[in-house]
Amino acid sequence: MAGVLLLAGCATAAPEPTPFRPAVQLFVPATPTVPSPTATPLLVRSPTPADAIAQPADAASVALSAVAVEVPVAEPSAPPSPVAMIAVVAEPTPLPAPTQPEARPKAGLEWVNVRRRPGLNAEIVAKMLAGGFVRVVGRNAAGDWFAVQYDESDTNTLGYVSLEVADVVGDVAQLPVMEPVAEPTLTPIPIEIPAPDAPLAKVDSGGAGDAAVASVAAAPPAAVYSSLAGCPTSSGNSYELVPREGGPADRPDRQHGDLNLALRSYGRAAESAGLVDYNGPTDGQAPQLSGLFIPSRFGAPTNTYRVNIWRFESGSCGGEPHGCRGPVDDKWPVTLLGLAASAGEPIAMPSRDPIIYPNAQALVLFADETRITLGYTRQDTIAYGYAVYIENVCVDPILLALYRAQVGGDGYRVTNQLPGLRNGQVLGTAVGGEIIVGVRDTASWLDPRSRKDWWQR
Repeated sequence: MAGVLLLAGCATAAPEPTPFRPAVQLFVPATPTVPSPTATPLLVRSPTPADAIAQPADAASVALSAVAVEVPVAEPSAPPSPVAMIAVVAEPTPLPAPTQPEARPKAGLEWVNVRRRPGLNAEIVAKMLAGGFVRVVGRNAAGDWFAVQYDESDTNTLGYVSLEVADVVGDVAQLPVMEPVAEPTLTPIPIEIPAPDAPLAKVDSGGAGDAAVASVAAAPPAAVYSSLAGCPTSSGNSYELVPREGGPADRPDRQHGDLNLALRSYGRAAESAGLVDYNGPTDGQAPQLSGLFIPSRFGAPTNTYRVNIWRFESGSCGGEPHGCRGPVDDKWPVTLLGLAASAGEPIAMPSRDPIIYPNAQALVLFADETRITLGYTRQDTIAYGYAVYIENVCVDPILLALYRAQVGGDGYRVTNQLPGLRNGQVLGTAVGGEIIVGVRDTASWLDPRSRKDWWQR
């Protein structure tokens, strides 16, 4: 038996090598000596880590070793020949660290907070659960907080995690220093809101029974602050306040997982964006998503998404009083639908015929610069009736100011009123080429692609 070593990837002649003897265990059965048969060379390549994991094709860093073994091929009448059993062991190659640094909770922690800016007093915008990770895109100057993208579906969702509770894996030396912009000071907007005990004017309820209490119209101010570049800072629109029924929301609006969709977050789904047909009954009074556009039209679907569950129980969230984000809500294959739009295009309230108050079909339950949550009852909750969530929309600055006037600095309601909207009324403008919409019925998420429910007309 002859042993030959073949070296791959050598570019220049090398000195005469020292004879190489591979690690060979030879097992020869007790057989008579016979003439050597004609041998056929058989090339056996040593396995490398590249066989299991795709690696860059870098000839300078990949060394292949091969052993050519003469394996006898016996003549039909020849007795059994010795068989060589070669044990070739490849040295394991450590997997490289991820090229993009990642952050994950330290061992033993169920979750860690992602905050809007460095500091333990900063607003919590997301939770990072044990076993998960987020992409690290920067760091603060001190190097003790790292900027992370906490929602893969939106590159603008940046937050900060502390090195005291999170481990960062990967090369962080080249990360840029990203200090958040200081919070701007909002200019107060004078909006006349009557005291809760002050009597309001009576108006004709249109035959619906006793006279109803009139809503309050806010005169548009000359200019309104907007922190998002590209969104309007003034508006000539006007909106009315509607008295809500029942108690106020039981959590601060920004920390309420049923009101602020940014807390739950969402990710891309693999399902088609086209409309689908489901069996079952149809509600002829369901909100119609075609009403988002002026004039009303079918919005070309672009992408599909799925929201995450929100856990309200403090005990399941490490003591966090307002709850925490859970796994993907998989009851339906799609729970949010992207619709094509033009940047700056007016976006209106999804239409629904039943009125909840004179000149109003929906209530604004939550509003921020680029998202809004609507309820189709006068209850300050999504637990009753329909609710619609709209993302990637510059909320009209007058409407946003009117909503914020009903909320205190701690996020709790300070009046018994919220802004109302009517069919066809503009609530804002599209941020870019896609708006995202979701629908719930009595707190349950539903598939917004359903033709028979949300696209009847």
